[in-house]
Amino acid sequence: MEERCKSLTTSLFTIGFETKEYFGIAMEYVSEGELFDFVQKEEGMKEEAAKEMFGKILNGVQHCHSKGIAHRDLKLENILLDKENNPKVSNDTCLGDIHR
Repeated sequence: MEERCKSLTTSLFTIGFETKEYFGIAMEYVSEGELFDFVQKEEGMKEEAAKEMFGKILNGVQHCHSKGIAHRDLKLENILLDKENNPKVSNDTCLGDIHR
């Protein structure tokens, strides 16, 4: 399975394999969990931090769109955070090709 969408703010399929019994997809490990949990724990975000985070998320979505991929279920639970709190667009079940 080829890598189709990867940038600073996206983390999607990177390695895939299939046997008679198993099908596997390996993705980048994002240690800090969902953006939803982060926002809930912190009881929100300061405006400047939210603007920066939103800009990074939009950059990742734009990159996916440039590769012909649409996300179809973008929400806080599908944005994961790495160890430096960089957002990673996730959720492979709601991805679809954009037909142009």
